[in-house]
Amino acid sequence: MRYKLRYPEALLVFEGNAGKALLEASTADLALLKARRLFPAMREERVEPLGQEQFGVIFKVRHDYKAQLLRAIDKTRRLVRSQRFYDHARYIDRYIIASIKRLTGQPDWLTIENLNEEVRALRQAAVVARELSDISRFLDWDICIANYVDLNVKTGHKSRVVRTPRVES
Repeated sequence: MRYKLRYPEALLVFEGNAGKALLEASTADLALLKARRLFPAMREERVEPLGQEQFGVIFKVRHDYKAQLLRAIDKTRRLVRSQRFYDHARYIDRYIIASIKRLTGQPDWLTIENLNEEVRALRQAAVVARELSDISRFLDWDICIANYVDLNVKTGHKSRVVRTPRVES
């Protein structure tokens, strides 16, 4: 989902855990500083000149952004592990699983024909059921879901560090 946040001095656009800040500044360094003031949780920043004193700052959201939501996503992923659990879960938990399915194709047990429609309906249902106060609160959830996928679901990635014991003499 694409989100646009308008500020008097800039426009922030988010899609997943990637963002872009469009703003006016005299130099690229000043543009980066202004963007960091608006959204400090940046990594992999890149500044592009767009015209006379216009800059675009392209970035990714840090992996530790809203760590509490990231833990909630991990917990949901562990607890909702079959279609039966999915059918009886909270709307926000179902939204998490459906969003991960839309991004990665996993889990295989989730069989929904129109996944985009399911995600849209779950967003509305979560707000109506007062699990979230406002539809704009999904920005943080979508960022954290994309970060969770980056950290834990990508092929070949192992998020858990296993260290071999050392024998001390």
